[in-house]
Formats: sequence, C-alpha cells, structure tokens
Amino acid sequence: MKRSIILEGMDGSGKSTLARALASKFETGMFSIGGPPSSDEIAMDMAVIQYEIMERHAIIFDRATPISRLCYEIRLPDLHHKELFDVMDSMLDHAIVIWCIGNSDDHEIKTYDTKEHIEHITKNHGLIKNRYASIMKEIPHITYDFNVDTLEDIFRSIV
Repeated sequence: MKRSIILEGMDGSGKSTLARALASKFETGMFSIGGPPSSDEIAMDMAVIQYEIMERHAIIFDRATPISRLCYEIRLPDLHHKELFDVMDSMLDHAIVIWCIGNSDDHEIKTYDTKEHIEHITKNHGLIKNRYASIMKEIPHITYDFNVDTLEDIFRSIV
C-alpha cells in the first residue's frame, strides 16, 4: 500500500469494520478519531495531526477530520471551514478516499458516542447524508456499500 486510505461516511456505514479488514489485509496501522469532532478547534488540531501522520506513513484512517466536521456541523461555513478545506486538499494528495454508504440507518452505539451525538445524527440524518453526497461529488473516491460490495471488490479497487 503506497498511499493512506481514508474511510468516510455516516455513522453506521461500515467504516470501522472496513478499516479493520484493510489494516489486516495490507498489514498496516489504523488511526481512528472516534466520532466526528465536536468543535472547529478540535477538528483543526486533529486534521493537522492526521495530515502529519499521512506525510510519513501509509495507514488506514477511520474518518478524515475535515470531511466529518464539514458534514456533521450544522452551522453555516466560516473561516475555520475554509481552513479545513485547505487541510483536506493537502490530505488528498497522500490518500485514497473510500466513501462508505452502507445502511447508515442502523447506528451501532460506540463507547465514544454521547447522548447529544446520537440525538444530533437522529435529528439531522437527512442533512448529514446530503452533505456527504455534496462533498463526495467534489472528491475523487471509491464507493463501498457493505450490503453490495465484497471485501475482495474493495481490495481490488485499491491495488
């Protein structure tokens, strides 16, 4: 594996499961930020850390902070969002993006999920899904649906 792999998608779309399978297949590390970042400041800090790792190592990322923040944040874009887009563009020079679109209606509760986060994704599910669709139109990516695609399909499309 020559480039990092970024897995993105709604909660419950199969990112973590696919990340573990890819890390095992390519015998590489995996980096997970947990859920979407809760503030612009955390998002920016995490994005810079992810980018710095990506510059040195080809690993699997379970979420890219800039993409997740842009999809899950409800406010209108501001200066921080411009900075996140800039970091995201730099990250894309070092990574393949896989958009996971599995059945995101069935969210598996993870240890880092807060009550507020679950309420947020339940209330704003359609908006978040539409934001992912809009952003992914602008980003070169491979689409993965665990209901349709096999792991071998995704392995072949990466190599």
